[in-house]
Amino acid sequence: MYPEIAKEPRFAFDRDGYFVNNKGFFIPTEDLYLLAILNSKVTWFILKRICSVLGDQESGGRLELRSVFLVNLPIRNITETTSPEQLSHFSEETRSLYSSFIQGFDSGPILQFVDHRLNIEPQQADVVRDLLAYLGEQMTTMNVTKNNEIQTFLQFIEGETGARVDGMSNKTKIKEYYAYDFSVFIDILYRNRRLMRDRI
Repeated sequence: MYPEIAKEPRFAFDRDGYFVNNKGFFIPTEDLYLLAILNSKVTWFILKRICSVLGDQESGGRLELRSVFLVNLPIRNITETTSPEQLSHFSEETRSLYSSFIQGFDSGPILQFVDHRLNIEPQQADVVRDLLAYLGEQMTTMNVTKNNEIQTFLQFIEGETGARVDGMSNKTKIKEYYAYDFSVFIDILYRNRRLMRDRI
C-alpha cells in the first residue's frame, strides 16, 4: 500500500488487511521484490520525472503517486533460470552477506555478488530477485521497529509535557524528530510551551 502524495518512497507491505481511503492505494500482491524496487532510490528518481509534482521535487515537494504513472515504471519480470536447490544455497549466501553488511556497512561484497549473478550465462537474475525480496522483508521489519520506537518516544513526550503532540504546532516535525537535529526538536517543544504543564 502507498499514499497518494509523498515526498519520499513510502510503499509498505500490509500483513493485517487494512482498508485505505481515497488518499491511499494498494497493489494486490505479496511480492517483496516489488516492494524493494518501489522503495529504491532509482525508482524514486524515475518517479520524480514522470509523476505530477506539488512544489519543487528537489526541495521537499511531494509526488502524486497515481497508478497512471506507476504502470509505466520499467520493472523487470524475472525468468526462473536457477534450480530450486541452487536458489536455496544462494539464499543462505545472501543472508550471510547481508549479516556482514549490517555489522560493517561494507556493501562491496553484496554488489560483487549481484554483479557476478547478472553477468554469467545463463544470467541468474532470479537470485538477485530473491535477494531484493529478502531486503524488502528486512526493510519491513525495520520499519515496524522504527515506528514502534517513534510511538514510544512520542507517548513519553506527551506523558512528560501533558500535551498531545497532535495539538502542537509543527507536529509533523515533532513526529519526524529523527530527521532533524535535536536542537530543532527542543526549539519546537519550547514554542509549544503554553500547551504544557510547567515542564519546559
